[in-house]
Amino acid sequence: MSAAMSCCCDPSSASSSSNPSRGFRPVLVTAPGKVILHGEHAVVYGNPAVAAAVGIRSRVAVAPSAAPTPAVEVSFDDVGIRGHRWSLSAVHRGLFERRPPREALLAGSPDFQEVIWRFLDRSEEGLQTTSLLCFLYLYCSVLDDPVPMRVSAESDIPIGAGLGSSAALSVCLAAGLLAVRDRDGEVDRDEINRY
Repeated sequence: MSAAMSCCCDPSSASSSSNPSRGFRPVLVTAPGKVILHGEHAVVYGNPAVAAAVGIRSRVAVAPSAAPTPAVEVSFDDVGIRGHRWSLSAVHRGLFERRPPREALLAGSPDFQEVIWRFLDRSEEGLQTTSLLCFLYLYCSVLDDPVPMRVSAESDIPIGAGLGSSAALSVCLAAGLLAVRDRDGEVDRDEINRY
């Protein structure tokens, strides 16, 4: 793992069972913001740029759900999402039963994005909806089966300032979900980059 991204989890108490409801060790992942020094628009066309990490970070904590009914709970306070919750059975029926194969998800699936959009049942686009869509897309892409969990994110990176707040959040979410899926505490940077 590079100095730019860090993940903290203790695999010694992770369940060795394949039963997702048995729990996992809480995970904390952080990733820095970035600044592009040269070539900001060139990357859109596949050309190189010069970038550097900055000393402000996003943090994502992933922990087993404490809800009495198995659920997925999300709090992204920076965008006004606090305690958003879906039952595990609703996530299974509404998303996992409708998702395409993982390789199709990794290639980007507009059809599955539409499935998530309908699952969210939101009439307007916006930062909250986009954040939930990003989370659910990664959740369904990384995990083999629904896992009850609490996910919270916070960031020092200003939103919309061109400092990589969306990228840092996505890296943290992917790394945290991979740590839950693999349960061994090891998060491979190349695997994170797939998502």
